[in-house]
Amino acid sequence: MGKYLQRSGFASVLVNLGHVGQGGEAISLDAFAYSQGLPPSELLSFVRRNGLSCQQMRGPRGGAQLRMNATDREAFHDRFISFHTVGVTARLGWSELQERLDADRIQPAGGSKRIYSRAEVSHLLS
Repeated sequence: MGKYLQRSGFASVLVNLGHVGQGGEAISLDAFAYSQGLPPSELLSFVRRNGLSCQQMRGPRGGAQLRMNATDREAFHDRFISFHTVGVTARLGWSELQERLDADRIQPAGGSKRIYSRAEVSHLLS
């Protein structure tokens, strides 16, 4: 993890997640949440409220763990996008992004705080 000094806001945060989810493998819901700039508890609540798919599997230490495979992650990305990802993609700082969302009256989807409908923010992503 690091900071990209030529950018501000979300675009300035560098996280190397290149190893996560390679080859379509299932990754923990926690790892997916962090990759989207979300707290795991928020993503878990969102997944459960909105009927998104994830599987309960045996984790690396033997306990039960919720995991999302490539299909689950793709289904999330097809319909939703995190505040963090919108900011990075649109190259907007946090406050500027929030101002734009407020001006367009765009609210988070499905009772979340930081997850948006991809269709509603698509104009910011081009």
